[in-house]
Amino acid sequence: MITVVNIRSLSYSGTTWINTVLGSHEDAITIGPPDRIWNICKEKNENDIANACLVHNKKCEFWPNFIKEYDINKNFFEQLATFSGKKVIVLNNPSKNFIESEMSSDKIDIKFIKVIRDGRANIHSAMRHHPERHKNVFEAARDWYIPAIRRLDKQVSNEHFLLKYESLIFDFGETIKRLSSFIGIDYSINCRKYWEYDHHLVAGNTGMIDLLQKLQGLEGFEHKRSDFYQKALKDLSNDNEVPVYDTSWQQTFSREDIVAYDFLVGSIHEYFGFERDKVSANEVYDLLMNQLICLKDMQSKNGNDLNQLSFIQRIKYVLNGTKS
Repeated sequence: MITVVNIRSLSYSGTTWINTVLGSHEDAITIGPPDRIWNICKEKNENDIANACLVHNKKCEFWPNFIKEYDINKNFFEQLATFSGKKVIVLNNPSKNFIESEMSSDKIDIKFIKVIRDGRANIHSAMRHHPERHKNVFEAARDWYIPAIRRLDKQVSNEHFLLKYESLIFDFGETIKRLSSFIGIDYSINCRKYWEYDHHLVAGNTGMIDLLQKLQGLEGFEHKRSDFYQKALKDLSNDNEVPVYDTSWQQTFSREDIVAYDFLVGSIHEYFGFERDKVSANEVYDLLMNQLICLKDMQSKNGNDLNQLSFIQRIKYVLNGTKS
């Protein structure tokens, strides 16, 4: 039986790092989001094959050799397990098409892991990556984070392991023991040093893959967050037990951002075991009044006469955002 670890997560949840940690075992291999390599296997474009591995790039022999043997009429996981000699395959966030095509074999046992991270960090990263889409914390929480959390719950309705990203960061030993029991292989505490293992990721976080390359003595590459990961590289070089943990939201969130997050997401935040910020009723009132003021621009663009709405209807308009 082949064990497939299917990690489901929101964007910006540290999933590439979790992939590399869980792939750091002699019986495991991690690939990250599988759709890219699945498509390369089917299309067999020579340039794509040569660049399939994001860790070793054109020096990689693993994926080109696998793709040569790949049979489109056979199950992807059965072929990968046979070729690699691994009994555990780790991936994250496969598409619906991939799931329907490859994840119904009676020879695979799927283990679901749902990853949750402090939503303030998720939202901060979303705003940094897409400032044109997420202009402030209120809108990012309302229009992206809350709908994404709801979709995640629907995607992982089966029995699953709820993994808090922060638990793996700050209580690595105990958390990896629990993961070992769930997945069915005995991870050593040494899997914390993921760069000491061979990985062939085909998709994932650019900064994390760059860090992995440099920790393995490879060249790495420039990207938007090179400075942050360069510092992480230095910290890991000095103490390899120091986790790569981005807390930049703490420096950039204003008090109004904190209030907006707690007002919209606080109950979800608390449900997953995070401590809520202390926010007063007056702060919430001020937040909503400011949001109503911001609706003036939306009113002129959409042609909606908000003056004809009751106070409660206006508040609902604010909370529904673009859905109104």
